[in-house]
Amino acid sequence: MTAARRPVFQVPAGQLQPFAAVDAKRQVGRAYVRLLVQDQPGVIAAVTETLAESGVSIDSFLQRPVEDAGGVPIVLTTHAAPEATLLAALGRMQKLKALIQPPRMIRIAHI
Repeated sequence: MTAARRPVFQVPAGQLQPFAAVDAKRQVGRAYVRLLVQDQPGVIAAVTETLAESGVSIDSFLQRPVEDAGGVPIVLTTHAAPEATLLAALGRMQKLKALIQPPRMIRIAHI
């Protein structure tokens, strides 16, 4: 049996045309965000208010106390938003006094 001898991209590599790179900050998508906060009144309100003021809508929110975590972990997912908006919201969130660690974000791939 002989292997097919077609170029990988259906044309020889030398004939491929360059394309414009996409600015990741302009991409729109959902995100997974993890926070570690102090266990005190008003923290959830401060987190959700910061997101709302930045124009980021919450899709799901989970807060469960974990013993010996040194704080309370909060995990949330967002509705689709521009990456620049998500990053700005996380930057504003870093200024919250109740935050123990910087927020961590993972993009949710759309398949």
